[in-house]
Amino acid sequence: MPSSAALTRWAGTRAAEPGALFTCRNRERRETGAELVGTRPDRPFRAMTTGSRKADGGFWIARKTEPTTALLVEGAIDALSAWILADRTQIDIVISTAGATGRMPEWIGGLQLETVFCGYDADPVGDQAAEMLEAQNPTVRRMRPDGDGDVKDWNEILLRQRARALYMRDCATMGDWSVEIVEIERFG
Repeated sequence: MPSSAALTRWAGTRAAEPGALFTCRNRERRETGAELVGTRPDRPFRAMTTGSRKADGGFWIARKTEPTTALLVEGAIDALSAWILADRTQIDIVISTAGATGRMPEWIGGLQLETVFCGYDADPVGDQAAEMLEAQNPTVRRMRPDGDGDVKDWNEILLRQRARALYMRDCATMGDWSVEIVEIERFG
């Protein structure tokens, strides 16, 4: 639950815009700001609340108090999606860097990570930032989001998997009707 300070920052940043607020925290779990994601399809936006500093903390989800393996992603929605998709035996913590960055955020340096996977978007900006991170840190490896080859990020992969699952469920519940519908559409 976002604190009253985070909600106050939200009001000062994008009060008129509907959206989601993701509280950013440092490794000691102290609030350092918030990441904002607009929820209007016709006016998408991503931003940090007033007073937030990416170097001080980020939105993250961990399954261990002392993680050794991390996945970096570009935003809070991607962090949630990657967490759902991640092989939990391999990833201990998923961290949003609130945008593709070629430098490891300062607060992450305090974690004792053995391996850091860079899961930035599958686009030129994400690829370039991942290359920069790999060049600076030998523990970083690229983990490019890749669904069917034409997805950009972890959320798109999750949405496609969900759409396929719903389609398969709907086909299964239609039974013989699906054949009749195809015949009507084809000849009718």
